Amino acid sequence: EYPPDLMNELPKHKFGLYILEKGLYSNQHRLNYNIDKMPDIIQEEGLTSQYFSIEKHWIQKAGGYDNIPFAGVEDMILFKKLSALGVNCYLCKNELVWQNEINRITAESLVGRYRTGAHTRRIAFDKGHTDLGVAFSRSNRVKGAFLMAIEPVLKYLETLLPFGKAYCITVNALLFAATYRGFYKDSLARNSSY
Repeated sequence: EYPPDLMNELPKHKFGLYILEKGLYSNQHRLNYNIDKMPDIIQEEGLTSQYFSIEKHWIQKAGGYDNIPFAGVEDMILFKKLSALGVNCYLCKNELVWQNEINRITAESLVGRYRTGAHTRRIAFDKGHTDLGVAFSRSNRVKGAFLMAIEPVLKYLETLLPFGKAYCITVNALLFAATYRGFYKDSLARNSSY
């Protein structure tokens, strides 16, 4: 979760309000359940290395992290390798880590993170991790190409609009375009047949 001082800053900025509305201040938004209602410890189908404890020999036996540039899929691939060894991952809701992302609370930084995340998924896909691909339907590919084409307009609108429904739609469109660009149009993606 974001630390208290950063949480206090979010309501002062329109993108901060977006973060609050979407629950992006915590990994809670990635879970399929309400953390307040879950047991103290629960088996998970994934891991995040932000705060991750394991005996070193399991990491060595799994072969460590795959060499994939940027960040985005290395945790998913490590989870798959550990699972193949019979290692289960658990979430302990009473363990809390504050992550100060003061440098990531702009629309531009989140768009960049979505693009990089999609690009690393493309790299993993091309390395044989087909389950990590981004599945865009034909209509979503058309939508992604269109949104990418009007990205300058969307960026302008993001700066112009006050926080509200239109602002959230604009940011969502920017994130969609970034995901499309990262998976299908960045240099590696352009050279692929997927």
